[in-house]
Amino acid sequence: MNSIDAIRSFTQWRQRIPLGESETTNGYLLLPNEWELNYLPTTMKGKSFLDVGANDGYFAFEAERRGASESVAADLYFDGQSGNKGGWNSTGIQLVKDHLKSHVQIVSKSIYNIHELPSKYDIVLCSNVLSWLDNPLMGIERLASSCNETLFIKDGFLITHQSDAMLRYDVETHAVYYRANLKYMETTLRKFGFK
Repeated sequence: MNSIDAIRSFTQWRQRIPLGESETTNGYLLLPNEWELNYLPTTMKGKSFLDVGANDGYFAFEAERRGASESVAADLYFDGQSGNKGGWNSTGIQLVKDHLKSHVQIVSKSIYNIHELPSKYDIVLCSNVLSWLDNPLMGIERLASSCNETLFIKDGFLITHQSDAMLRYDVETHAVYYRANLKYMETTLRKFGFK
């Protein structure tokens, strides 16, 4: 079976990753210009990149395509059924890596242990991870300790105009654990040295 056929036969895709010649993985997440919608730099030339909660690796592969000197996809990778809380199947990202002849590093690490990686990264992305954590403050601290330059956090933040920092336990939805307002994020990131 060739690499495109293997990618087509794999059924657990979340992200839609360009494979060349208008071919993509069969993910259900398709946002045009997703890289730009996350305010990531147009070029990554000479920058190292870490995606925490990488799923199928869309952002790690895109960072490499945009010239990253090093690109790392970190998630709770394992062999088996994928799920938001239990981890992510490693088969899909490996199929894409092989097909693209990519140098993206795939590491099975949770946000809580990314500080164990051998280096810090210029650009760190964490998308839709914090609200699933039982200890989001530790998660933010570990992201900060892994970042040399710029940290991008995208999550289900509370849209509230309160002047006080707020981290709300979202027990009634049973979908996520915590939601922070922007003041909480600003205060916490400043605590860990971000401007």
